[in-house]
Amino acid sequence: MAALIKKRVLAEFSQSQVINEAPAKKIRTLRLSTSTNNKNGTAGSDSSSALAYIELLDKCKAGNDALQLLLRISDSLPQLQAEHVPIAAKRLAERFTNETEASVRAKILWLFAELGEVAEDAAEKANIIEETVNLLKNEESHRVKSQGLATLLKLGDFHKSAALQAARDHLPDTWHGVQTQCLSIIGRFLCPKSSDEMLAFVGSYAHSQDPRVRAQAFETMAELHLRRGCRLPASLFPETCEALRDDYEIVRRAVLKLIWLLGAEYPDNIMAGDGEELRMVDCAFSKICSLMGDLSPRVRAAAISLLGTMKGVSRRFMEQALDKKQKRGRDVAPEVEERSGSCGAFIHGLEDEFLEVRTAAVEALCSLSLEQPNIARISLDFMVDMFNDEIQDVRLRAIESLRKISASVTLREDQLETILGALEDFSGEVREGLHATLGTSRLATRNCLHMCVNRLLDNLSRYPEDKESIRVCLASLGASHPYLTLPLVPQLLGRHPFFDTPEPDVDEPSYASVLVLIFNAARHCPSMPALFTEHAAKHYHYLRDTMPHLVPRLRPTPTPLPALEKDDSENNDMRDRRGREFLERMVVSVERARPDGRVHAQLLEVAGVELDRLAEMDSGMEGAARFTALYIRCLLLLKSIVPELSTLPASSAPSITGSNTSNNVVLLLQHAQKLQRLFTGLGAEEIVLANDIRLKALAVELIRFTRGATGSALPLARHFLLEAEALASDSRKLPPFSRALVLQLPSLGEAKPGTLTRLLIPLLLTSSSQGEERLPRPSTMTRICRAIIEEPRGDADAALKFTGGLLLGIPLTAKILNLRDPAMLRIKLRHPDQQIQLLLPRQSDLRALTTEQSDYRLRTIVLLSHQVWMEACNVEVSLALLVPSTPVCTHPPLDDPCVIDLCKPVKVSVSPKPIKRGI
Repeated sequence: MAALIKKRVLAEFSQSQVINEAPAKKIRTLRLSTSTNNKNGTAGSDSSSALAYIELLDKCKAGNDALQLLLRISDSLPQLQAEHVPIAAKRLAERFTNETEASVRAKILWLFAELGEVAEDAAEKANIIEETVNLLKNEESHRVKSQGLATLLKLGDFHKSAALQAARDHLPDTWHGVQTQCLSIIGRFLCPKSSDEMLAFVGSYAHSQDPRVRAQAFETMAELHLRRGCRLPASLFPETCEALRDDYEIVRRAVLKLIWLLGAEYPDNIMAGDGEELRMVDCAFSKICSLMGDLSPRVRAAAISLLGTMKGVSRRFMEQALDKKQKRGRDVAPEVEERSGSCGAFIHGLEDEFLEVRTAAVEALCSLSLEQPNIARISLDFMVDMFNDEIQDVRLRAIESLRKISASVTLREDQLETILGALEDFSGEVREGLHATLGTSRLATRNCLHMCVNRLLDNLSRYPEDKESIRVCLASLGASHPYLTLPLVPQLLGRHPFFDTPEPDVDEPSYASVLVLIFNAARHCPSMPALFTEHAAKHYHYLRDTMPHLVPRLRPTPTPLPALEKDDSENNDMRDRRGREFLERMVVSVERARPDGRVHAQLLEVAGVELDRLAEMDSGMEGAARFTALYIRCLLLLKSIVPELSTLPASSAPSITGSNTSNNVVLLLQHAQKLQRLFTGLGAEEIVLANDIRLKALAVELIRFTRGATGSALPLARHFLLEAEALASDSRKLPPFSRALVLQLPSLGEAKPGTLTRLLIPLLLTSSSQGEERLPRPSTMTRICRAIIEEPRGDADAALKFTGGLLLGIPLTAKILNLRDPAMLRIKLRHPDQQIQLLLPRQSDLRALTTEQSDYRLRTIVLLSHQVWMEACNVEVSLALLVPSTPVCTHPPLDDPCVIDLCKPVKVSVSPKPIKRGI
């Protein structure tokens, strides 16, 4: 029975069933045709893809399909070659004339604007404008007209007459979008010698029913006055003031600027009416002040910003804007004073509930105070009150504004009490800005100075990380208030009239900070050193050596020891001169040696070590010594790399990888990047030598990659040729390698990697004659970029714990000195598994510290995430520069020569924990 069932089952499975299915539908595929032929089928495809997509437009029947194709065309237009622009414009124009969908026609006109940017010839741009004008003549869709006029506005500089004529023709259109675009074109391209009829014609649209057209009409009149030379008549002022009552804020904002322009253009014109006579600038000031009660915060912010830029306003109106109480003039009737709109305008702005209005009010008050010192004295109390604002950005603006006007004001005790209250702010940026403000301020009395010093020392004990900025502040206070510091010296030093006091610890932060104040004051007060204690006189020399940028040179030196009576300034001048002479002797001794001898290499090694020591000992010569030492190390690396690469046969990549040659090549590339990117204040000769080392490093990299036979070296060869083309045309000023390269590159037939390698190897192996190759001699103005990480400190024993997979925020505070390009700054994270992560800090977290814009302060939060670890591990946090790299990077991330470290990494212990499963 079982056998029978088994046979039946097998029979059922062996039977085949035929199912009649519908025949498969054949799909017709479209092949993108290309107009350019290339060798490998890849080069030039980006350029020809736009034309291929344009050809496919004829086969699109539905509007949605055409829009999708136009989007692809838009993405590929940046790679379109300039000679293909006329073909693309012609095909798009043909599609426009046959298209029924308005959205597709509008998109085509938008593509015309992009084609105008791709085109290099001005005549071709003008042709695109003419084509757009012709297409708009028979157009009925308002949105298509608006887009076409926007294209004319973008490209109109190349055919102004055609764009203006199109604007005049379409201005009677009834849709607001078309009218606003036409008015914008007229304001941008109208001829300065045009008649006043056009100005009146534009002004007639200020009475349009649509508020957008009215606002654009006022903006066009303002632009015609400012940029096109069409002077607005003074009779326009009353009509413009009436428009301030408009119901729409965009109109009122546009009218504000026009009133400001008329008041600045005709300041002394007398405005008569209702029994009052006012100068036009005073009337404009009063009208703008009246808008501080506007319902729109944008209008109020715009009004207060314009008030800060008005010049020539009468003092009576300016002071009235700073006082809520009505002031009485001698020759002004009471009813006129009651109608004054400037009453307390700035006070209303400072008390506004919106952040942007208060910020604009602070900036406007600062601008007026810089122009008129008497306004600075009146507005000081209001500026100080803004230190208590609830928004940090407003407090920062108030602090910065007070620093700017500090030369015109003197702080009293009550004002200083309010200012010093901000030292307890949790934000380090606020405290640091306040330190800079106090350093530039003028104090009224000795009690003010004493109170300021005590609060700064309390700030130092509460926030030790503010030590540097507090000492800079105290140094500035001492230098600017020497005779207020003089009676405070015994009290600050703890000097007793009868008893000897113990010697304070000079390493104690508060005591050292007090000495910085006193020594800076003593420089401008000759009688002050007589009040110094014996300990303070001895501590002067210690602080002068450890903090030379904060402790000045005193004459005579405050010490009773006769052996130390020598003028400190002479010692420093002599030390600077000796450092320069030492650098010159080291360079000359190396240049006089025979380049291909053993002594030359030994001298280079000794010179590198000695110059590093010089950089550590003399801060003034640090940049010059570091640059020269780095250049010497590049020469040593070239001496060891070039002979090895020249003797290796082709296809020897494994042997190179296993040796130290690859590491030396990476190190050479990194040193070359440092020479070009890390130093400021270099001379022309030093820049030429740095470029020469960079070319040698790229040549070595090209030779290594070509002989390794691990891939195509064509991108490296092209990059090398681009760098070589940037050399100076005058070969007499170039070093030997660059000079020979400039002379021999034109005779090179085809720039293939192999051909270029055969040219470069003899040039690198050719040793210069004695005295031909010169070493750099940087000036004392050369500075090196470096970073100082203040937080995290790296000495914390406790690990930072967070849930695995989530984010951990690590506060980072650092100072970056002599930074040339802030865009290259990166935060470098090295994880325990040696993975490197480069983070781009926010632009708002980087703030300039000096007026030269070369020193920066970085305050940010580094976000870190990782899965669960078995135990706590260290994550290294540092700062680095990410410099532009070659097209093909052949180095691992750990040895990337394009990442230049600015400081030693700080280790932060991190411990991701698993998720706690609760009930």
